[in-house]
Amino acid sequence: MESLNGLLEQELKNLYALEKQIWDTASDLMEEIENKHLKKRFEKQAKYSEKNFQAVHHILQGKGINPGNTSDSVAEEMVLNLTQIQNEELNKSVKSAGMVSSLQRLAHYQLACITNVREMAKQLNEKSVKNNLKPAQKRIEKQIKKVHKVAKKKLYST
Repeated sequence: MESLNGLLEQELKNLYALEKQIWDTASDLMEEIENKHLKKRFEKQAKYSEKNFQAVHHILQGKGINPGNTSDSVAEEMVLNLTQIQNEELNKSVKSAGMVSSLQRLAHYQLACITNVREMAKQLNEKSVKNNLKPAQKRIEKQIKKVHKVAKKKLYST
């Protein structure tokens, strides 16, 4: 990658992989989560990541870019952490607090990736990329606020 255009293409592929990994994991885990407030956040995360995935897929198709079997190694670590916490024999409140902590970390990483792509697109005058990802950024910003609220009021305080 020798140019900002090449970097943008790589970041779009990475975002595609990230959203797919989050969507799959959140969808799988939400069925097993006992805390109703946390479960709702995982349901929303799955829904938001599905929408974000579709938006990035649309952008890649429009640019004629095949994302291939791209994966995000940072997301893989975070997803593995979520899965490990869910599978451990822990006190319910500790498990829920661990899950919400990991979900917050993942959502902040997701927001950073979306923001980076939007800023690169802005610099390259790629208005369609920037505009198509604006709703994704707003969704994740909203999710971060809601997850923090659930953590603070429902999980960390118990």
